[in-house]
Amino acid sequence: MQPRRQTPPAAAILAVGLVTVLVAVVSLPSAFAYPSGAGAGACTYGRPGGGSGSSTSHGTLQSGNGGFSLSFSPSVSGGYTPNQQYTVTVSGSISFAGFLVRVQEGTLTAGARNRLTCSNEAVTHSEQLGVTSISFSWQAPAAGDVDFRTTTLDQMSRNSGRFWIFNTVISPSASATTGTTTTTTTTTTTTTTNTCSGLSADCAALNRTACEYASVPDTCGPCLDGFYEINGNRTSKNTDSCRPCDSACETCEDATRACTVCKTGFEKSPLLCLPISDKDFSLGSSLTTAGCTFDCPVEARWGREGARMHFELIIRGRSDVTWAGIAFSTTPQMPNSDVLTAHIDAEGRVSVVNRWASQYARPPADADQSGIDGIAGAVNSTTFHVEFSRQLEPINSNDADFTSSENTYYVLVAFGSGDFAMHAPTGQAASPIISASTIDLRSTGTVTTTNPTNARTATIVHGLLMVAAWILLSPSAIFIAHNIKFVGPAWFSLHKYMQLGAIMLTTAGFVIIFEDLGEFQYGTHEVLGVLVFSFCLFQGLLGFTRNIISGKPEDSKDPDDHGPRRWLFNYLHWTFGAVTSILAIVTIGYGLDKLGTESSAFIVLYVWLAIDGTAAFVSAVLKSLDLHMDNALLVTTAFFVAVSTGAAVTLGILIERTPEFK
Repeated sequence: MQPRRQTPPAAAILAVGLVTVLVAVVSLPSAFAYPSGAGAGACTYGRPGGGSGSSTSHGTLQSGNGGFSLSFSPSVSGGYTPNQQYTVTVSGSISFAGFLVRVQEGTLTAGARNRLTCSNEAVTHSEQLGVTSISFSWQAPAAGDVDFRTTTLDQMSRNSGRFWIFNTVISPSASATTGTTTTTTTTTTTTTTNTCSGLSADCAALNRTACEYASVPDTCGPCLDGFYEINGNRTSKNTDSCRPCDSACETCEDATRACTVCKTGFEKSPLLCLPISDKDFSLGSSLTTAGCTFDCPVEARWGREGARMHFELIIRGRSDVTWAGIAFSTTPQMPNSDVLTAHIDAEGRVSVVNRWASQYARPPADADQSGIDGIAGAVNSTTFHVEFSRQLEPINSNDADFTSSENTYYVLVAFGSGDFAMHAPTGQAASPIISASTIDLRSTGTVTTTNPTNARTATIVHGLLMVAAWILLSPSAIFIAHNIKFVGPAWFSLHKYMQLGAIMLTTAGFVIIFEDLGEFQYGTHEVLGVLVFSFCLFQGLLGFTRNIISGKPEDSKDPDDHGPRRWLFNYLHWTFGAVTSILAIVTIGYGLDKLGTESSAFIVLYVWLAIDGTAAFVSAVLKSLDLHMDNALLVTTAFFVAVSTGAAVTLGILIERTPEFK
């Protein structure tokens, strides 16, 4: 008996297809979650991303509490014990991606996977969650009712994200309150409507916000921005006890009047806001639009003065600019960069946020925002202009270090339009300007600018090549090999040349991005990419040596005699092919996430994976029936190739239009 053709059984085809889909879907990074917690915009109303409406950049407000609740340890069923330390747990029947709990009474302490925000009056997630509960600590105040406002968010997506806002009010225990015989814990909810009626006072005349919660319709809210509570009693919200802050102060503390946020053009001293002094840039450098020397469209200046590094960003000739950023990196690209972003809102208020960009988009805010001052700026119909200062020493572990001339960085400057979301500007950015080499920010002179499109172009081309190789060519070649061998030798030519094309595109994409980076960057996408490239080359080597591995046929005239060890080649080829395909899809998912591609790219990828699994299942069933349904197999394969072509083209478009700096 001569060895016959060994082809994978139908069960093997089905297993490979389904395992590919399952592993890829489980391994792909989330397309919707932003990891580092709620920002200042969410403090006032509890809406993720800021604002007071029922729909935000992170989803839509739902009625009720969504099955979420707050629990306390020790229990507060009989009221809280003054000055007692409690463990507070947010829990729900479904998992949540983010949360924000604000309480203005007592003292909060962050726990695992969360951090403080809103001037330490709230706690929020510090990394991407996917949990049904999370805890933090709270020390009760000496007296008074306590109102916890909780926001939970299932996923951060404008189209499908949902969030709930509810209030939990607790009172001191009976033993701690004179004349109190019973104490209850109540939970109220904020719904999509927040109308108020029956107010017992004119809130505007009291310099207060109207109706803080729909659940308490007869109570005014806290003092308006620019006013403070003279007696510090936050529960007396219908009284005439709001007084104006200092004229240079945006917001100030209750009772003490100490300024917490200064108006534009002023900076904080211990208690007051003082005018910002002129900054000295004589001992510094500048980076401008390439070839420009005067009144340039983009201009960045910096200079060291004492223990501070001053910065100035000017964008000219644009009427839509609302933010600008300057970044410091060891490579001429956004990933792994220390970023300082300045934003001017519609009321002319300037804010500067210290960020860390681990990828091409959505740089989250650093945990520690201290060390930045001297913030001033203005914007008009033609010019955006901001100034600020940062201490020389790093504030956070990833911050650039300006204390030594030995620390050199590429400098990148970008700008754009739009509002700030929870973590980053939402408006699209213009192409940044980049220094031609690493520089010492303590030196003086004009810095040479390089072509800002090189890094972006290399990244985009790399992504397009990998999508063409692993969404179109290689999967289509696999389907052809499994399903249409009945057409004769043509199937092998199609399979071989499509796989060779995938290998060539993968090699080109690998070389292009490595040449652009100049060095290997350790990350999930990069490590997986090296594995895919290595397995890809090994698969090509297997293909070229299949006859050597299989051995010499005993009957060269028998078309089914491929050699005594053909089984070894087949299973090596199938195993490494399946592993490489799975790794390639997961790597593309991490690449899309790192690039900052919009969430619709992940939807395209998931739909394509579902069709991949379905087509594999249909093919396996047709072949297992052994009904010689060649036309049906041909149609199934043609359908898959057409869908893969559409998916590759769509992903290519989404990759190409992704801005480098959002």
